[in-house]
Amino acid sequence: MKYIKMKLKKLFFCFYFLFLMFIMDIKGQETGVLTPNYIIVKYSNDFSTQEYENGFYSNIPSRKGVNYIIKGNSRYNSDESLTIEPNDSIEIHFYNDITSLEHFFDWLEDDICEFIIYVDLSHFNTISVTNMGSMFLYCNNLEKINFTNVNTSSVIGMFGMFAGCKKLELLDLSNFNTSLVENMGYMFFECNNLESLDLSNFNTSSVINMDGMFSGSEKLESLDLSTFNTSSVTNMYCMFSRCEKLESFDLSNFNTSSVIKMGIMFISCIKLKSLDLSNFQTKNVESLNFMFENLYRIGIFRYI
Repeated sequence: MKYIKMKLKKLFFCFYFLFLMFIMDIKGQETGVLTPNYIIVKYSNDFSTQEYENGFYSNIPSRKGVNYIIKGNSRYNSDESLTIEPNDSIEIHFYNDITSLEHFFDWLEDDICEFIIYVDLSHFNTISVTNMGSMFLYCNNLEKINFTNVNTSSVIGMFGMFAGCKKLELLDLSNFNTSLVENMGYMFFECNNLESLDLSNFNTSSVINMDGMFSGSEKLESLDLSTFNTSSVTNMYCMFSRCEKLESFDLSNFNTSSVIKMGIMFISCIKLKSLDLSNFQTKNVESLNFMFENLYRIGIFRYI
């Protein structure tokens, strides 16, 4: 009898444990909390400067609910700095909800961002994030970003999100929900290696600011913005400046009735051969300065 009671007791605790796990899983689904919750950051194997040839140092800020797991030979130092070794990875684990990823890779000093070549966000819960502004700002050597499973449904700010990512050749944003985003200014500024960009899924109905959005993306050869809703946009300043390989694009769907700034909007689009702006409304525009400067190859031009 005693043996049977012990068995029943063990069985009870076993079922109780499974019940608790089930409840925690349901709660996790309700709140959007996923486990594990982390970002993988991989660094270059080419620390070419004398200063960094034996690894480099950076201060780690103390963040509540954040843990850094080192993969490879990188190491913590006694002064709480971190020495990053070539070709190593770091996992950044989060135990609290994150609401802002603005300037996220400034979590280490700027020089470390320069050596990041790959970021994997596929295990990262972004359901509460409202700001992704300047998230990858001037990650000059970043070659690839994995956005699988990333939820951007709460994001309002994407200003400068990929600005200065000069080595990005491909960018898959097909799962981005941008219905609440108000600021896309300089979002792809100086993405010098991007040859094409599929934004067909972008909902821009809430966007107010598009200044410099594609400025300096010198290798962009095609850009389909036929799905863009620009009815709320007030700023298009230098939006396409220095898109040096674009020969034409269709802006016939653009609603510019709210736009105030259009200065240098197309400046130095040196291969642009045709431009039809006959649908543009400019009654509220305060500045058109140098809007069409350095359009050397323009042939067909329907003016506003």
